[in-house]
Amino acid sequence: MTVKSCEKLEKSRVALTIETSAEEFEAAVNKAYLKMRGKINVPGFRVGKAPRKIIEKMYGAEVFYEEAVNIILPDAYEAAVKEQELEVVGYPQVELESCTKDGVVFKCTVAVYPEVKLGQYKGLEAPKAEVKVVAADVNARLKEMADRNSRLVSVERAVKKGDTADIDFEGFDNGVAFDGGKGENFDLEIGSGSFVPGFEDQLIGMKAGEEKDIDITFPENYTPEL
Repeated sequence: MTVKSCEKLEKSRVALTIETSAEEFEAAVNKAYLKMRGKINVPGFRVGKAPRKIIEKMYGAEVFYEEAVNIILPDAYEAAVKEQELEVVGYPQVELESCTKDGVVFKCTVAVYPEVKLGQYKGLEAPKAEVKVVAADVNARLKEMADRNSRLVSVERAVKKGDTADIDFEGFDNGVAFDGGKGENFDLEIGSGSFVPGFEDQLIGMKAGEEKDIDITFPENYTPEL
């Protein structure tokens, strides 16, 4: 194997032109014959027993060339990359330039790791950002962590603001149920403002299992999406 040229291209690519000798290609052709002979029928010979010369005479001297190229290319490419000390990325794009009994010439274009040149970095200074943390920030963060890790616990007492109540409800407008006004097993945090104004306040003081009629006035911009 001989590397005829190693050309650096744009976008961190390299084009290798590789040539194999007649002896190397002959060895690859013979390997191709041994691999393929079991699939070739020749009159007068059992399958896989026909001599190479007979097969080449019947099907042409180049009958094994394609397989021979597939055999010789990987090792030749790997040897060329090692010889040129390239750090390649991915698989090469291969272009067969010539293939005769005297050898094979093919061109491999492949991406390589880019060359990085460091600029002047010693002595550089960067401003240090000053971060001031006040008690309110700490308390807000602690509350956020507490809320995230909290869990609901059932209690035997009247509802207070800040509690989460599991409620069933159904809304009526002038005695007629309206769409979106009914729910079951709904977890409502009292004081969250999730419901129509006045609704949550009237739940304060109720106990588990208790039922109650609640009168509320819908805002003018109300949409029935509880």
